[in-house]
Amino acid sequence: MSAGGRKSAVCLGLALSGCGYTQLHESEESLQAASSELVQHYTQRAQLLPPLIQALPPALAQGPLASPIARIRQIQTHPIPRPEQVPLPVALTEEQAQVSAALDTLLAGLADQPRPAALRDAEAQLEVVEQQLDAAEERYQSALAEHDELLTSWPHRLIARLLGRP
Repeated sequence: MSAGGRKSAVCLGLALSGCGYTQLHESEESLQAASSELVQHYTQRAQLLPPLIQALPPALAQGPLASPIARIRQIQTHPIPRPEQVPLPVALTEEQAQVSAALDTLLAGLADQPRPAALRDAEAQLEVVEQQLDAAEERYQSALAEHDELLTSWPHRLIARLLGRP
C-alpha cells in the first residue's frame, strides 16, 4: 500500500471510530450471539419433547392432556430458523411461547399423577432447558432492545443506512 493509501486508511479509521460504526458492529455481534443461544435452547427443547410425550401414560396422553400434546406436536413440525436470521422472526418467538404455555398445561396436568422414571427424567431435563431458555430469551430481548435503540439514535441511524441496514 502506498503512503497516500495508508494515510487515507488511517484517516478513514479515525473518522469511523467516532461515528458509531464500532458500536453498531458490536451491537450486531451481541444480538447475533443472543440469537444463536436462543435458537440453541429452542432446539434442545424440541429434542426433549418427543421423549417426554412418549413417556406419558397412555390414559393421560389420550385423555385430559391430549390438547396440549396436540398443540406441542403441531408447533414442533415447524422448522426452527438458523440463528443468522437476526432479528429472529416474531412468529418463531410467538410459536415458542405457545409451546411454553402448552408445556405448562401439560406439566400442571401431571402434578398429581404417578410418574414412571422415564417421565421424571424427561421432566428434569426439560426443567433445566426451560430455565436456560428463560435466561436466553431475556438476553435476546435485551440485546434486541439495545440494538433497536442504537439504530434509532444519531449518528448510528445514518451509519446503518449507509451500510444498507434498516
